[in-house]
Amino acid sequence: MLLFWHGNNWAAKICYFGLLIISKTSVFGLSNVFYNTCTGFAGTNFVTDSLFAVFSINVTWYGFYNWFEQLVSFQRYKNREQDMKFKMSHHYAWIRDFTVKNWMYNFAVWMVLAYYSANVCFMVPFYAYGATPTGNGKQVDMWTVGLMIYLLCVWFTHLLFARYFRDFNRTVLIIGAIIWIQWLIVIFLVNMGAKFDPLWKAVWESMFQLQFWSVFFVTLMLMLLPTYIYRLTQSLIVFKQFNYA
Repeated sequence: MLLFWHGNNWAAKICYFGLLIISKTSVFGLSNVFYNTCTGFAGTNFVTDSLFAVFSINVTWYGFYNWFEQLVSFQRYKNREQDMKFKMSHHYAWIRDFTVKNWMYNFAVWMVLAYYSANVCFMVPFYAYGATPTGNGKQVDMWTVGLMIYLLCVWFTHLLFARYFRDFNRTVLIIGAIIWIQWLIVIFLVNMGAKFDPLWKAVWESMFQLQFWSVFFVTLMLMLLPTYIYRLTQSLIVFKQFNYA
């Protein structure tokens, strides 16, 4: 019985944790590769190291929440397993046969989705902003494209991780508050120390325009759509009997 309740939960969560972290890193890294195709592969990073470090560390916190969260609620069903709509032995078999045994297949699917998301993350902002003049005649350069890529990666990974939460509770709110407060502090310090940085200028010249946020939301929806469909298909159609446990 312990194997059914704890073993399959641990196996499933470590598999999903690996896929989420690899996807987070792949989307950001591939976007940077595409970005460098327009900078002569000079190894240019579109954000400062501190902002990249905050992204890399903070988003991983959500991954750890996914890791330790219960796939089937202990609190809800530990004393009334008879109320569940499925047997834990069947749930264990699903985790074993689909999630664990097919991990490499799932990995391949997630990599295709990550490559698509990274491609969209770069291409749409690039053709919307790269080397194009604004309404007042200013030339918009690659720094604005890089700023949007960074924001897109941040929100894409947040929403990707959130779709695999089983329970939005106080712990999620505390983690989110810590992450975003830290993020705002780092952004404030970077801006204070880099007022002549081209990225800093891109923030204040482009970030508060309607076009910027229009391109941002359209691109974000295009990035999320395939992963959202994949998640719904898996949870609500193919394995719907195990959903919302």
